[in-house]
Amino acid sequence: MERKTGIVSTIGPVLFVDEGIERAIAAGVDVARFNFSHAEQEGLEKIAEYFQRVIDAREKAGRDVKIMQDLQGPKIRLGCLLNNMLVVKAGDIITLDYQMFDKCMTSDGGLKLPVQYNLAEKVKVGENIFLYDGKVQAVVTEIASDTSIKIEAKNDGILMSRKGINLPDTDFGNDVFPEKDVKDLTWGATQPIDWVAVSFIHNAENLRDIRKRMVDLGIGDRKIVAKIETRQATHDNAVMEEIVKEADIIMVARGDMAYEVGFEKVPTVQRKLVGLCRKHGKPCIVATQTMMSMMETPEPSRAETSDVANAYITGATHVMTSDETTNGKYPIETIDAMDKVLRYTEANVKQTPVEDILSSVGLA
Repeated sequence: MERKTGIVSTIGPVLFVDEGIERAIAAGVDVARFNFSHAEQEGLEKIAEYFQRVIDAREKAGRDVKIMQDLQGPKIRLGCLLNNMLVVKAGDIITLDYQMFDKCMTSDGGLKLPVQYNLAEKVKVGENIFLYDGKVQAVVTEIASDTSIKIEAKNDGILMSRKGINLPDTDFGNDVFPEKDVKDLTWGATQPIDWVAVSFIHNAENLRDIRKRMVDLGIGDRKIVAKIETRQATHDNAVMEEIVKEADIIMVARGDMAYEVGFEKVPTVQRKLVGLCRKHGKPCIVATQTMMSMMETPEPSRAETSDVANAYITGATHVMTSDETTNGKYPIETIDAMDKVLRYTEANVKQTPVEDILSSVGLA
């Protein structure tokens, strides 16, 4: 029986080799996601080659596999660290300096790190900051110069080169479409891309802006995937519903959302978004850590199987893999496992009525 729920898989290094892309599509991937946060590491010419491999594989499989270009958005990242990694202790005072971004951390024993955005122009003393997916939590202690800030680490942890930073308390205004995205979108206009994912949006106006840009580039027919992960996009139900109405597809981007709005709120926000997408007839992707344990093990955890099954039961149209199929040990097994869970659940469980989903979170 044909599977109803789509599988979106991020295409990364572990699938670039050994016919990994081809095997992933044969295993059941419906949307091949390319994360342009890391595009410079591979180079655009190589990415074009990977696009062609997807096209060749989908023709062989006889399936309409979509290609998604996922734009970075205003994601702030560390620059180059000495030896690619830094051990941090609670109480360490770290300087984040935009002026250093094109350089690498020096070996003078200090904790002065390059960062790709001038945080000195935006942050305030006392605001929280999460580095490397929250592995190091810190607070801003000083605006040290026109281009640098100082932060105090609140826990022991590690940092790595080019990993992301979340600043849930900081107001970045409407600066959600940086120059890197403009360049990547322009390059992508010449490529066989079906869906364009927009990161860290705040409101429906952001989507109208990128839609106009895409029309101007001659790619207005491509679907826009709105990634919901910011406090601004989720704090008000009316704002959230306007975004759903404006977007072609919604992605529940649970990774950054956990740091932007609080991990305890993620399940409720997910339920709201899935319900609103069903109300307005929009596809909805549930993303992040769907089968994270399969980075290291050949079988998912029982919680992960429930997570994937419940995505379908509540009415999500797609589930997504991220690290599992970019750097994990068992990328094809992950897709197989997701496929098995979805097929069995679809055959044996009825979806919850949309009215019940909306009512349960106060939206009906």
